[in-house]
Amino acid sequence: MEKFKIHGFKKIDDMPGAGKVFELQINPESIKRNRAINMPSAPTGDASTQPAQFAGMGDETMDLDFIMDATGVLEGCPAFVDDLIKELTEVIFDYTDDTHKPNYLFIEYGTFSFRCMMTGFNSDYTLFDIYGRGLRAKIHLGLKKVEIETQKKSSPDMSHAFTIREGDSLPLLCKQVYGKMDYYLQVAEHNGLSNFRHLEVGSVVEFPPLQR
Repeated sequence: MEKFKIHGFKKIDDMPGAGKVFELQINPESIKRNRAINMPSAPTGDASTQPAQFAGMGDETMDLDFIMDATGVLEGCPAFVDDLIKELTEVIFDYTDDTHKPNYLFIEYGTFSFRCMMTGFNSDYTLFDIYGRGLRAKIHLGLKKVEIETQKKSSPDMSHAFTIREGDSLPLLCKQVYGKMDYYLQVAEHNGLSNFRHLEVGSVVEFPPLQR
């Protein structure tokens, strides 16, 4: 079963395999993505009937809720839920020594991805042992999308080749080269790949110019 992963990177343009990763015990039942459009406010007292004007795209955000469990019902779970929260905190919240800020994040679940930074982190403890130690918690993350400037400079009209690393996936690499994941089947066909889900580490995959 595909696991929901949260990658932590020091650099905004890093890809899975370059930093720490936290894997959810239980995949979330839903993912809430929020998109907005900016509309300028009319001056106070302005009775104009002119329609509101478009002022650009607003922030894209995501709300993520999931469960952490240390009751023993899940294989490999720790003794206390605080151990899991500490692991997650090291990926999404703690300052890194050299950048002096929290990590950039990359959410990965199948073909779904979201490059972002954490804006909110709430832990709701729902079960304790007889000594008051946490055994289960509901986690809520607020996430805000971040853009990679270097992606805008890469041209889909040029060929690109990548040496596959652990954790790479064809849809995510297509997102990096072409700006969207939709072309992974065309890239797989170009490279003679019979199974795009399992890329051999160390192999070279070519991303050709594509007519879009």
